[in-house]
Amino acid sequence: METIGEAGDVAEIDDEAVPLCVCCLGELNHDQVVFCPHCFAPIDPLADMVPFYHVFAGGWILRRAIERAREHQKPIPIGLVLLSILFPPLWLAVFAVLWKRSKKHNRSVSAADRES
Repeated sequence: METIGEAGDVAEIDDEAVPLCVCCLGELNHDQVVFCPHCFAPIDPLADMVPFYHVFAGGWILRRAIERAREHQKPIPIGLVLLSILFPPLWLAVFAVLWKRSKKHNRSVSAADRES
């Protein structure tokens, strides 16, 4: 056992300590775990920065928000913020594509009216 800090501190590190998940307190098998094998929570602090792991970390946030909503509890605010940031740009892109298609359709209809 090693003592951390000054002589008055009581914090100690046990050599046989097992790392735990911060979400479900499940035991992690080894130190190189990126996600918890029990609840799939991101464990590694860099999990949100690696592009491949970023997708799974975002999915975990959304799953947690949905699970809380199913339990009739208040949803996690970070999930709602993520959804509010993610969906408006997608809606704007869809509306822009539909608007361009409608302009092309209107031009072709008006050209057909002129010919007849």
